[in-house]
Amino acid sequence: MPPKARGEAVEAPCPAGVTATSEQATTSRTPHPRYRMTEMAALAVQLGWYREASLRPYVWAGAFCFFGSPPASRCFRFSPEVLFYRRWPVSYQLIDMTKDPRSGQFAYFRQMLFPFAGITAEVDITDFAARRQGRPFFLSFLYAVVRAANAIPQLRRRIRADGSVVEYDWCPPSYTAMKPDGVYVYCTVEGDLPYESFVVLGQRRQEEVLRRGTLTEDGDALSFFFVSSLPWLHYSQLEHPAVSADDSNPRISWGKAVTKHGRTTLPVSLFVNHALADGLHISQFFSGLERELQALADSWQAEE
Repeated sequence: MPPKARGEAVEAPCPAGVTATSEQATTSRTPHPRYRMTEMAALAVQLGWYREASLRPYVWAGAFCFFGSPPASRCFRFSPEVLFYRRWPVSYQLIDMTKDPRSGQFAYFRQMLFPFAGITAEVDITDFAARRQGRPFFLSFLYAVVRAANAIPQLRRRIRADGSVVEYDWCPPSYTAMKPDGVYVYCTVEGDLPYESFVVLGQRRQEEVLRRGTLTEDGDALSFFFVSSLPWLHYSQLEHPAVSADDSNPRISWGKAVTKHGRTTLPVSLFVNHALADGLHISQFFSGLERELQALADSWQAEE
């Protein structure tokens, strides 16, 4: 049998005692499109890792397996080129909120019908904008946003359906991409990546979801930061919808950039569940975003 081409997926035997399936995933019990699971075949390509699903992927000796019931048992082996952007599975730890320093705040805000807090602030992007030199604005800004948000543990915490709280090791963005007809779809870039890899993967994923054209998401939706932009409007405040009082995915948005008196700014909004995060954590996000934007601008200047 001739060797497989580099980067091509090949079937591999599963480890003893392990069964796997390539069956289509079931959908979650919520009608909200951001919480639907997609086909398992697509998840294998995207390397989604469903800790909550009945079908749990796992990597064994370089093979990507979906646990399930026989006879549909399959594993797929991928080369490092295919795996380059997913250096680890999406993982989390359970947080005992009764022992957390914010246990009182958590219990207090869980009683509320609208336990959310949101802030919109002007962010200075003067150096970022001046040194961008044709690099994609949205994906570059998104890169800084994702790094700033992941630096705050409280923004990586989520409330599960049973009321327990988990803290993810890394939360990817799920953001809106607009089709030619003006209707948006969701796009995801997963993994803690260097800037160049993040942009390349983001551009490829956008092309994929725009071709697909449906309002679905790939991956563990509970882990996401929900991201959107309003590039036509320099706004002063933005409200977000929520599925329920336990909706805990932070929403991050930004608007149109304007230049006044030699400084370029844009509005950035962060919307959180107050049971999990306070004003301190929101402020830390904005401070971190300014640092990440400046670091990007400095790195671009160093390349000139």
